[in-house]
Amino acid sequence: MSPSRRTILSALSAMFLSAALAAPAAAQQLKEVRIGFQKAGIFPIVKQRGTLEAALKPRGITVKWVEFQFGPPILEAINTGNVDFGYTGDAPPIFAQAARANLLYVAAIPSEGNNQGIVVPADSPIKTMQDLVDYAKANPGKLSYGSTGAGTTPHLVVEQFARRANVKLQHIPFKGNADGMQAVLG
Repeated sequence: MSPSRRTILSALSAMFLSAALAAPAAAQQLKEVRIGFQKAGIFPIVKQRGTLEAALKPRGITVKWVEFQFGPPILEAINTGNVDFGYTGDAPPIFAQAARANLLYVAAIPSEGNNQGIVVPADSPIKTMQDLVDYAKANPGKLSYGSTGAGTTPHLVVEQFARRANVKLQHIPFKGNADGMQAVLG
């Protein structure tokens, strides 16, 4: 069972607050927390609700939100000290750590595979997964899909689907979720 949005927001707030409480001397010096985020995911919700700002304001700590198009630049910003904290997909931290980037996992949001989706334009004749499979089989190699890059979770999920459905799809990597959605929407 996946955690609720409220549980995730509470956990994020508690994590930041406990970090500030764990080291009072460091918390006295800390005036700003810089958070790298993408347009998709949990952080835009946290930002919009002002959850972290409300939790940290009594301690005199402000929150600066820094938007990125996709995960690897967030990790590079953490590595270079330009961002204090960030959230990204599964694969980018593995590659960053393999390259000896100065970063550490502090939390993970468990997934049961239910957080991926396939989106088509509203006027598409494809309305079901079976429609998608039938179209792909009737038009081998002509159906394309976009993801946030080669080797990312969305890319691998669709490749696994294509293999299981025995269809050939063309992969188009985008620099982020927003670019991919814009391409779908036209």
